[in-house]
Amino acid sequence: MPKNSRIAPYDDALGTMPDAWIAQAANMTTEAVRQRRLRLGIPAYVTPADTTLDAFHQLMGMMPDAAIAKLAGTAAARVSYRRNALGIPAYVNQAEPLAAHDHLLGTMTDQAVADLAGVSKQAITARRSAKGIPSFRDQSRNRTCP
Repeated sequence: MPKNSRIAPYDDALGTMPDAWIAQAANMTTEAVRQRRLRLGIPAYVTPADTTLDAFHQLMGMMPDAAIAKLAGTAAARVSYRRNALGIPAYVNQAEPLAAHDHLLGTMTDQAVADLAGVSKQAITARRSAKGIPSFRDQSRNRTCP
């Protein structure tokens, strides 16, 4: 170890921040900083635990990650990462909002049902088709006049 190490002025910072930050400030390699820290017997810096989402653990899996992220003021990806780390399954909307409008499928236009359900026409068309219900227009064409 040289007598006048360029890292020596940063000895007080060793272990209090990442080695890469000190290396950048000292214009040295991260490995050189790491070696000096180890020679001095200073343990590596440990990132403090992120407590931002601790208050929201009970909501995870009970509502969408995006909604929790908005409440916590963070990114949805951070909520997803934390939820996965805790082994909590993702929120799945159990109540199917379109099911309440199934009885209307084929009895009026898809756009009318979509307006009532508050969803897109394409969502209603896809649901009606998946259930094998002909469209209102097709049913109207097939009706015969008495």
